Parts: sequence; C-alpha cells; structure tokens
Amino acid sequence: MNDLAIVALTPNGLKLGRRLAKLLGHGEVIDIAESAKLKLQELFQAGRPLVCIMALGIVVRILGPCAKDKKTDPPVVVVDEAGRFAISVLGGHEGGANELANQVARSIGAVPVITTASEVLGFVLGVGCRRGVSCDEIDSLFQELCKTRGYMPSSLHEVATVSLKANEPGLREFAAKHGLCAASVSRNWLKSAICPRRALKFKRKLASPEWPSRPRCWRPAPPRFSFLNIAANA
Repeated sequence: MNDLAIVALTPNGLKLGRRLAKLLGHGEVIDIAESAKLKLQELFQAGRPLVCIMALGIVVRILGPCAKDKKTDPPVVVVDEAGRFAISVLGGHEGGANELANQVARSIGAVPVITTASEVLGFVLGVGCRRGVSCDEIDSLFQELCKTRGYMPSSLHEVATVSLKANEPGLREFAAKHGLCAASVSRNWLKSAICPRRALKFKRKLASPEWPSRPRCWRPAPPRFSFLNIAANA
C-alpha cells in the first residue's frame, strides 16, 4: 500500500496522520478541509487505499455513493481523532481494509473494529513439522493456505502444535511474528480430542509422523481449524 492516502480535516487529525505515516513507514498525509467531498471522492475513484481521520458518518455520506464492487473498491479505514479506534469501512476482506485497520491499530495503539464474519470468527492453525523448519517456510505455506481458504492472515486466532515441537525456533518465531504464542498439547490429549475433519493439509516431501497426518482440534477453538503439515528441507 505504497500509495496510501491518510486524510484529515483538522489540525489534530493531521497531527495524528503524520504520526501514523511515520510509524507505518509510508503514506501521504493530505489536508482535505477545503474541499472534503471532492478530494475524498477523487482519491477513492483513483483506487488509493484511504485512512480517514474524521467522523465515520462523514466518510459514509461522501463515499457511500462511490462504492461499486467489494472486489475492486479500494480499502477505507476510519480513525477517530483521539486515535482510539481503527474501523474497517469499505473493502474489508476483498480490498484489504481489515488488514489495514489492524496495521493502523497496532501502529498507534488503537482498537481495530472489524465486522466481516471471517475476521470476527478467527481461526486456529495447527502446525505439524519436522525439526528445523524455518519461520519463512511456515509463513509461506500459511499465506498459501489463507488464499486457498479465503482467510485473512490477520484473523489468525491461535497457533497450536504437539508438545514435542513446542520449542521449535521456526514455529515460535512464526507465532511471535503474528503476535501470538505457540500453544502446545500432549499426544494423549490429541488422541482424546474430537473434531470434524475440516483441516487442509499442505505437504512438502514426507509427511511428519503420527499427529500431523491425523489433525485434531485445539480446544477451546473458534469454529474454523486449519492445519499445516510441513517437512523440513533435506
């Protein structure tokens, strides 16, 4: 989102916008006080992702008539001037507004407000791997899984694995990268857990032994559970 536009109407809003741009490392801060409707609609129709530091109602009234298709509309996030909330308004799942809202919230310490079902429900990722699998390899397959299943990476709720693999550096780094801790359970617990077989396997070379080939749910868990089965490179 290198063409991100951070727009505001007031001095306080512009101050927050400049702070946000610095924290994100990108974003053009634009004062639209003189012609809010015209400038905001121009930016939206140009396809630029928008962070609007102003009242939600203003954005809805101005951009509502411009919204055409959730698959092509640019993402729009609204932030209040106090920096308390980052609200995904348009282009939530398809356009990337949910992810943008999460990025903005993390940057300024706000609460992300996301209402699309896939993000609200969240999902648990069970990871089975051989020794030495890197964070990059896990993350690469995780991104592939998200694209295949229609998940947003930001909706990851929990990372779980068998206790024998709980201290794998690559797995722990992956969990930390997504702001989570890697939860672990015993093999005996896994054998007793019952879950509908809805897991999607991603295999590389040989499958890891036992549990990875028979995925179970991490409990307590949200309604969706997905599984990565990763063998280390030879």
